[in-house]
Amino acid sequence: MEEIVMKKIRTSNLTKYELEIIDNYARVYGSLANTAGLEVLLALYTGMRFKEISGLTWEDIDLVNNSVRIVSKVSTKKIPVDSMVMFKLEDLKKEQRINYAKHGYVPETNYVFINKRMHRPTVVSLEKFISDSLNTNQRVLFRTLRDSVKEIDGHENIKRV
Repeated sequence: MEEIVMKKIRTSNLTKYELEIIDNYARVYGSLANTAGLEVLLALYTGMRFKEISGLTWEDIDLVNNSVRIVSKVSTKKIPVDSMVMFKLEDLKKEQRINYAKHGYVPETNYVFINKRMHRPTVVSLEKFISDSLNTNQRVLFRTLRDSVKEIDGHENIKRV
């Protein structure tokens, strides 16, 4: 019987260098086939929470004004987003339409992050993506990424618009 090994969870924040590695990895590997990478990229450039990102619909994405709308029970926020990230989201939207047409799929919802297999990525898939990008045997929590981005506001390569 195969032994299941649980990865140790990293508790310390990520460094600027590690955020750059994740950024570069997400730019290369984020796509319709790997929407977790695009979600990580959006988190890097906005500091958004997983729940906020995973709940985004295409109505929340303003490709013209490079912004994302976050709606909560108490408020609505408009967050500016780097144009490179918006370009990647625009590509995702086009790829999704082609994939939907190819498979005759009509989505019941208009979520942004639906992958090629018509599933929404989980927080675990984002954490795996982050850990893989750093080539570490530790599990890096999504919250660790978000906390690190907040701590290193003004980072040269992680630009806030």
